[in-house]
Amino acid sequence: MRFILVLLICGFTLQAPCDGFIDEEMSEEWEAGREFLLDLLGRISFECEEVVRFAVRIQGIQEEINEFIKALEALAIQTIEEEDWEPGEHQPLFAALLTSGDEVCYYYELPLTRQNEDHIHELIEKLSKKPLAKLALQSKRMYQLGNLVEGVHPLRFIGFVFTHNHLRECMRDVRKNLVKWQYFAGGCKEKLDYYADHGGLQPYIAGFCHQTQANRESIEYYIDHRDWEGLLRMFFR
Repeated sequence: MRFILVLLICGFTLQAPCDGFIDEEMSEEWEAGREFLLDLLGRISFECEEVVRFAVRIQGIQEEINEFIKALEALAIQTIEEEDWEPGEHQPLFAALLTSGDEVCYYYELPLTRQNEDHIHELIEKLSKKPLAKLALQSKRMYQLGNLVEGVHPLRFIGFVFTHNHLRECMRDVRKNLVKWQYFAGGCKEKLDYYADHGGLQPYIAGFCHQTQANRESIEYYIDHRDWEGLLRMFFR
């Protein structure tokens, strides 16, 4: 709108004045002003052309970015299919590519390092395979493993365990032993209570449901009612 107004003003101004109304001195001033406005109009026209060219380049870059994202999505899906990865593996890498919505991404941004994963594997495998007597002898190592995964968000921890085929099978053995189950569930409940008290569970429900394929309403019910036993047991159905 401003550009159009400038053109209208300039167009009106550039019209030659009537000879009967101005003297020679005014005519020179008028001509100087006319040349100035012509130069200004030329610069404005050049700047507008630059803006148009820049907008075209931006549009081209945006199209290239969209094509690149599509190619990454296709590559991610192809790689997962070819490698036959288990549901819990490499999820953080492809979550941003295969999902939409910040709620889901927030969950996958929760820290879970390869070392964390290795320690969780060792913890669950020992809990599953070792008899109680041997676990008592290895209590120091079990306590150490618990401390090493202390920084993992409880939903991230549960999501990793129950979306990994081997660990899920180990958990079936753990559940059959009341002492082992109380050890595992007790640790989860303590951390879930802490995060619930500080509002640290609700923001990650969408991502947790995405990873575990759990029903969101059910998860929200268990969290709202702090039914941690029910939350854990639903993954054995």
